[in-house]
Amino acid sequence: MGFTEEFEIIENTEEAKKAYAKNGWGQGEVVITKAQIQALLDGKALASCDGEYTHIVKLKEGE
Repeated sequence: MGFTEEFEIIENTEEAKKAYAKNGWGQGEVVITKAQIQALLDGKALASCDGEYTHIVKLKEGE
């Protein structure tokens, strides 16, 4: 999941996920908690490592 593109908003249904997945080479799903959303709103970032890549999620500056 290495990317710098912005996320698009889609419906949270299997049908919408499958339809959107046709836009790329694979699919991954990122699931975050309300506490993690609050941390983002509080200026923090989320970090994860899958053993190969490190992923950072942050709010866009100025939003």
